[in-house]
Amino acid sequence: MNTLQNERFMLSPCRELYHYMMLKKGYEASDADALVRKYARSALARNAEISELSLAKMFEAIKKDNN
Repeated sequence: MNTLQNERFMLSPCRELYHYMMLKKGYEASDADALVRKYARSALARNAEISELSLAKMFEAIKKDNN
């Protein structure tokens, strides 16, 4: 995966998900960061299509994938 693809399919969605979790879901910054690092990055690496979902659906897909 080149740098542009990495930004588009992993880094940008992770940043947006991190902010979504804090602002909309009420997570503490450290908890949101831990969940993004532990689950979101690996989920996006396995399935780039997740990055095209809305933040709410992305959050639910990642949460469901890791339960």
